[in-house]
Amino acid sequence: MKNTPESLYSVASKLAIPLAAYFIGLFFLMNLVYEKSQYSLILFVLILMVPLLIYKYAKKYRDMFAGGVLSYMNAWRFCATLFIFASLLFSFFIYIYTTFLNTEYASWMMQTSIQYLEQIIKQAPKESEVAFAKEWLEKTKELSLPTPIEMAVQTFWMVLNGGFITALVVSFFVKKKPPFIGDQHNNDTITEE
Repeated sequence: MKNTPESLYSVASKLAIPLAAYFIGLFFLMNLVYEKSQYSLILFVLILMVPLLIYKYAKKYRDMFAGGVLSYMNAWRFCATLFIFASLLFSFFIYIYTTFLNTEYASWMMQTSIQYLEQIIKQAPKESEVAFAKEWLEKTKELSLPTPIEMAVQTFWMVLNGGFITALVVSFFVKKKPPFIGDQHNNDTITEE
């Protein structure tokens, strides 16, 4: 199949569904880490696996839909499109979750953040860290709770920005130039003579 925008968008939209599901799983694991910190290493490893997952998807696109050849720009475009679709799906989930399934999520996050900052103030070894945490604690207490749509928009931009940066790196490893046919032809001619 040729590398056409239709195939790129079609493949990216289909692969965005499992990627968004992966982000939803990370979201629930992150909430679990707030309550039980022993899962933080698992969360960290799973977050680090996102570029590997994107690499796998981009390589699949290159090999199955782009004829095994993909320029850096087209690889980035595919990865960015994948993140656009996944960000939309994930932010839609956040909106549904905070509007209908867990309406107290924003206040829970605010209270958890306040408790975390208070714990840092108690345990920080340096006075500069204590001052920094106290400053953030005061700012956090002054914040108003975000609405579900604000949380969804924040989620969209956060995932999209991280995705674009990830795409810059992953595209470098996925790109593949076509073999130079002139060299192959010259080699065949030399051996025939």
